[in-house]
Amino acid sequence: MSKQPTNSESSVVKNSNNQNLSPSSIHVLQQRSEIYYGPLPSPQAFGEYEKVLPGCAERIVSMAELDQKAKIDILNQQQATKDKLVDNIHNENMTQLNVAKIYTVAVLVFGFIMLIAGLYEIIFKDNFFGYALIAPSFFMYCAQAFKYLFPKRK
Repeated sequence: MSKQPTNSESSVVKNSNNQNLSPSSIHVLQQRSEIYYGPLPSPQAFGEYEKVLPGCAERIVSMAELDQKAKIDILNQQQATKDKLVDNIHNENMTQLNVAKIYTVAVLVFGFIMLIAGLYEIIFKDNFFGYALIAPSFFMYCAQAFKYLFPKRK
């Protein structure tokens, strides 16, 4: 037969040493924690610092302001360096593009001169040498037209 607890036995609370405790001797333990993150301590800590060393709170705030200013200055300097690098790359690319344009115009002018000279040789002198002048310029103009009509896509 199992024994049923009586009313007096069910209201008994035991501590970790298995000792009976009366309801009036029960204590509740409550714990609270706060976490502060950042360059400044909690307001309570500010008061404690100020009690120990007067003027310390002002020095802590000043130190945090200087730290923040230094971080902002570093970020601004990094951004300025990135901007300068982008500008240099852009200027270098534009210089290369301008040089390529100059070479293209020079080749086209040379090809046009060869074409005119070849036509002159064929029409006025009835010389076979004119075809030798026309053929390269013709292929050069065809290549330029092909590049213009079918540009490379990235």
